[in-house]
Amino acid sequence: MGLAEYRKTRGISQEAAAAELGLASKGYFSRLETGRAPWPIKLALAVEVWSQGHILALSLISDEDAALLRAAIERAYPECVA
Repeated sequence: MGLAEYRKTRGISQEAAAAELGLASKGYFSRLETGRAPWPIKLALAVEVWSQGHILALSLISDEDAALLRAAIERAYPECVA
């Protein structure tokens, strides 16, 4: 399930979602949601928490950022990597 679908099924407007995530602009949220703006890692992680894990941060950020994040986690927590 993508972010737009998640938000719509819960009856949350873009404006409300933006406010709940601490964003000053509904327009910025719209650009993020439609892929016209790149997701900052911190904000993607906030969406994962906000959605109670229904939207994974790794599904929002770029492949390059996801690889960097995975590498950092693997270095920090090698015992957790299968």
